[in-house]
Amino acid sequence: MAKSVDDMQWRSQGGARDIFGRPYERTQAMMGVHYRGEERPGLRQTRYLADSERGAQEICFLGGSVHWKNRPFARPSDGLEPGTYIYVITVDGSFFAIEQDPTDEREVHHSTIPAGKGLICAGMMTIGMSHRLVKVDNHSGHYMPDLSCLLKAVYLLRKHGCSIDDYAVGYVPPVGFGHPPMINYATARQFLVNAPYR
Repeated sequence: MAKSVDDMQWRSQGGARDIFGRPYERTQAMMGVHYRGEERPGLRQTRYLADSERGAQEICFLGGSVHWKNRPFARPSDGLEPGTYIYVITVDGSFFAIEQDPTDEREVHHSTIPAGKGLICAGMMTIGMSHRLVKVDNHSGHYMPDLSCLLKAVYLLRKHGCSIDDYAVGYVPPVGFGHPPMINYATARQFLVNAPYR
């Protein structure tokens, strides 16, 4: 399918190459075209973070536990509370998570954090007791990240010190319509061995 010049320029907003050294237009997950303009005021306006707000949503991994990286007055023990969070990995390899602000009437989606730009992967992240990473997946309707995106997420989690034996992985095959069932793997190691590469 041919892409317009406008679409190619929009795809390259994140930069020239990803952290793996490959051109973005061939590797990054892009938000669906039909979501463009969702940040404009309306009945279902989506909240987009400004650069100054994005830093407070960055997370880091310390021995398999997940912590806010740049929160003011945060202590090392101030990790993410147990629950499920929207997460994204931006094109520079940084991890971000977000929770719904009860005082903000705008909707929160995966596009909220990168303000609609391309990214490496997006999905849901489950945090358990002691701020431990329990599960990561690629469930995102806005970006529909494919298998290669989730493989990159697991690679980056391992690079950040998360053992591939300590958390589960859920893979949602990207399809055009409907909601395909998630394929669950007990560990990231099982995912890496048994993922549907073909």
